[in-house]
Amino acid sequence: MGEVQTAWADCPTGYYATGGGAHTSGGAPYLSISIGHPRSDAANRWFVDVRNYGTGPATVAAYVICDQATHYVREVITEHVPHGQTASATAHCPAGTTASGGGYSVVGDRSQFLVTDSGTSSGTDWMAEGVNYAADPGLIVSQVICSTQTHNPRLGDPDSPLPRSNGSSVSECQPNELPTGGGQFVGAFVHPYNSYFEGRRWTVAAANYSDSRQHVIAQVICRPTG
Repeated sequence: MGEVQTAWADCPTGYYATGGGAHTSGGAPYLSISIGHPRSDAANRWFVDVRNYGTGPATVAAYVICDQATHYVREVITEHVPHGQTASATAHCPAGTTASGGGYSVVGDRSQFLVTDSGTSSGTDWMAEGVNYAADPGLIVSQVICSTQTHNPRLGDPDSPLPRSNGSSVSECQPNELPTGGGQFVGAFVHPYNSYFEGRRWTVAAANYSDSRQHVIAQVICRPTG
């Protein structure tokens, strides 16, 4: 219980990571994605950490989307986040570039720091928000992957899971677009345990541990092919 599992996926030589995600099985809903981010130095690997706070075994698979066009990673680190506090960090792309995707990591007790939101609001940034349940302060690191190519963020239809139940949302690229990354926006005390792409779709699944209805919204980042 509380064990953190790590997985990663690599792009082929000469390719860059444009975004990535994670798919879990065997332990939902007693899982939460605590880290999902690109490798900052080479931008060709996607890391995923998943916390298993159930009593049974679970598996996690990391997903990465790759492109031969050059992509750049930019990151922003929050100030210290005390126990029980919520904070966010937003990384921005340089002028003339757009976000193809993004991710986040935490510095501190990875098993007790829950990042809930991970996505773009403007198409040129990436925001990560989370709450620190650990006794010691921690940090949130938001990472945005930037490209000179055009990208279109698209939100899925929101789901509103009841208290102590699961919810999911799917966002989809247009027929003339391909996904390059994705993320999610969820309510308080909602634990995302799946955030991954399949075809033109990005799917997010999460467990609502609050005492009220909350929201689950998937976001996919799309690149026009024509």
